Amino acid sequence: MKETFEDGQTVETLNGYFDCNSPESGQIVVIEFPTRDESFVKRIVARSGDMLEFKEGFAKLNGEILKNPAGVNYQFSERSQKILSQSLYDGIIQDGYFLVLSDTPGPSAFDSRQYGFLDDDHLKGLVINNK
Repeated sequence: MKETFEDGQTVETLNGYFDCNSPESGQIVVIEFPTRDESFVKRIVARSGDMLEFKEGFAKLNGEILKNPAGVNYQFSERSQKILSQSLYDGIIQDGYFLVLSDTPGPSAFDSRQYGFLDDDHLKGLVINNK
Protein backbone atom coordinates (compact mmCIF):
# COMPACT_ATOMS: atom_id res chain seq x y z
CA MET A 1 0.00 0.00 0.00
CA LYS A 2 2.92 2.28 -0.85
CA GLU A 3 0.78 4.97 -2.50
CA THR A 4 -1.49 5.23 0.53
CA PHE A 5 0.72 4.58 3.57
CA GLU A 6 4.36 4.90 4.57
CA ASP A 7 6.25 1.86 5.86
CA GLY A 8 5.56 1.38 9.55
CA GLN A 9 2.72 3.89 9.58
CA THR A 10 0.00 3.33 12.21
CA VAL A 11 -3.64 3.15 11.19
CA GLU A 12 -6.83 3.14 13.22
CA THR A 13 -9.39 0.48 12.47
CA LEU A 14 -12.95 -0.36 13.37
CA ASN A 15 -12.60 -4.05 14.20
CA GLY A 16 -15.81 -5.97 13.63
CA TYR A 17 -17.18 -3.24 11.32
CA PHE A 18 -18.16 -5.83 8.72
CA ASP A 19 -20.16 -7.87 11.21
CA CYS A 20 -23.05 -5.51 10.43
CA ASN A 21 -21.89 -3.58 7.33
CA SER A 22 -21.31 -4.71 3.76
CA PRO A 23 -17.91 -4.16 2.14
CA GLU A 24 -17.86 -1.34 -0.42
CA SER A 25 -15.51 -0.61 -3.28
CA GLY A 26 -12.82 1.89 -2.31
CA GLN A 27 -12.71 0.94 1.36
CA ILE A 28 -9.34 0.15 2.88
CA VAL A 29 -9.66 -2.95 5.02
CA VAL A 30 -7.71 -5.21 7.33
CA ILE A 31 -7.85 -8.83 6.22
CA GLU A 32 -6.76 -12.06 7.85
CA PHE A 33 -6.28 -15.63 6.67
CA PRO A 34 -6.75 -18.67 8.92
CA THR A 35 -3.39 -20.03 7.71
CA ARG A 36 -1.33 -16.92 8.52
CA ASP A 37 -0.42 -15.22 11.79
CA GLU A 38 -0.42 -11.69 10.39
CA SER A 39 -2.99 -9.18 9.13
CA PHE A 40 -2.85 -7.27 5.86
CA VAL A 41 -4.16 -3.89 4.72
CA LYS A 42 -5.71 -3.87 1.24
CA ARG A 43 -8.21 -1.85 -0.80
CA ILE A 44 -11.53 -3.30 -1.95
CA VAL A 45 -11.70 -2.54 -5.67
CA ALA A 46 -14.61 -4.72 -6.77
CA ARG A 47 -17.49 -6.60 -5.18
CA SER A 48 -20.48 -8.79 -5.90
CA GLY A 49 -22.26 -7.87 -9.13
CA ASP A 50 -19.31 -6.09 -10.71
CA MET A 51 -18.12 -7.27 -14.12
CA LEU A 52 -14.45 -8.23 -14.36
CA GLU A 53 -12.71 -9.12 -17.61
CA PHE A 54 -9.09 -9.57 -18.61
CA LYS A 55 -7.33 -8.39 -21.74
CA GLU A 56 -3.63 -8.36 -22.58
CA GLY A 57 -2.50 -8.66 -18.95
CA PHE A 58 -4.82 -5.98 -17.60
CA ALA A 59 -8.27 -6.09 -15.99
CA LYS A 60 -11.36 -4.14 -16.83
CA LEU A 61 -13.87 -3.50 -14.08
CA ASN A 62 -17.29 -2.58 -15.40
CA GLY A 63 -15.62 -1.57 -18.69
CA GLU A 64 -12.82 0.55 -17.19
CA ILE A 65 -9.18 -0.55 -16.81
CA LEU A 66 -8.27 -1.03 -13.15
CA LYS A 67 -5.66 1.48 -11.98
CA ASN A 68 -3.88 1.95 -8.68
CA PRO A 69 -4.17 5.26 -6.72
CA ALA A 70 -1.25 6.71 -8.74
CA GLY A 71 -3.13 6.02 -11.98
CA VAL A 72 -0.96 3.08 -13.09
CA ASN A 73 -2.71 0.08 -14.67
CA TYR A 74 -2.77 -3.03 -12.50
CA GLN A 75 -1.09 -5.99 -14.20
CA PHE A 76 -2.45 -9.53 -14.01
CA SER A 77 -0.31 -12.57 -14.79
CA GLU A 78 -1.81 -15.53 -16.66
CA ARG A 79 -1.88 -17.39 -13.34
CA SER A 80 -3.78 -14.63 -11.54
CA GLN A 81 -6.23 -14.33 -14.43
CA LYS A 82 -6.95 -18.07 -14.15
CA ILE A 83 -7.33 -17.90 -10.36
CA LEU A 84 -9.86 -15.07 -10.59
CA SER A 85 -11.67 -16.25 -13.73
CA GLN A 86 -12.59 -19.57 -12.09
CA SER A 87 -14.87 -17.75 -9.64
CA LEU A 88 -16.59 -15.50 -12.17
CA TYR A 89 -19.97 -16.37 -13.69
CA ASP A 90 -20.29 -14.80 -17.15
CA GLY A 91 -17.68 -12.27 -16.01
CA ILE A 92 -19.62 -11.26 -12.89
CA ILE A 93 -18.24 -11.45 -9.34
CA GLN A 94 -20.50 -13.75 -7.37
CA ASP A 95 -22.56 -12.83 -4.31
CA GLY A 96 -20.57 -12.48 -1.12
CA TYR A 97 -17.17 -12.06 -2.78
CA PHE A 98 -14.89 -9.12 -3.39
CA LEU A 99 -11.54 -8.29 -4.96
CA VAL A 100 -8.80 -6.63 -2.91
CA LEU A 101 -5.63 -5.12 -4.34
CA SER A 102 -2.57 -3.43 -2.93
CA ASP A 103 -1.20 -0.20 -4.40
CA THR A 104 1.49 -2.18 -6.26
CA PRO A 105 0.56 -2.44 -9.95
CA GLY A 106 2.91 -5.39 -10.68
CA PRO A 107 1.37 -8.85 -10.95
CA SER A 108 3.36 -10.42 -8.10
CA ALA A 109 1.87 -8.31 -5.27
CA PHE A 110 0.30 -10.22 -2.37
CA ASP A 111 -3.38 -9.51 -2.97
CA SER A 112 -6.31 -11.10 -4.82
CA ARG A 113 -4.02 -11.64 -7.80
CA GLN A 114 -2.29 -14.31 -5.68
CA TYR A 115 -5.12 -15.76 -3.59
CA GLY A 116 -8.35 -14.99 -5.45
CA PHE A 117 -11.55 -13.38 -4.29
CA LEU A 118 -12.25 -13.00 -0.57
CA ASP A 119 -15.44 -13.24 1.43
CA ASP A 120 -16.64 -11.60 4.64
CA ASP A 121 -14.85 -14.21 6.78
CA HIS A 122 -11.51 -12.63 5.81
CA LEU A 123 -12.45 -9.13 6.96
CA LYS A 124 -11.16 -8.06 10.37
CA GLY A 125 -11.90 -4.35 10.20
CA LEU A 126 -12.19 -1.09 8.31
CA VAL A 127 -9.31 1.39 8.25
CA ILE A 128 -10.85 4.70 9.37
CA ASN A 129 -7.81 6.98 9.35
CA ASN A 130 -4.05 6.96 9.34
CA LYS A 131 -1.67 8.76 11.67
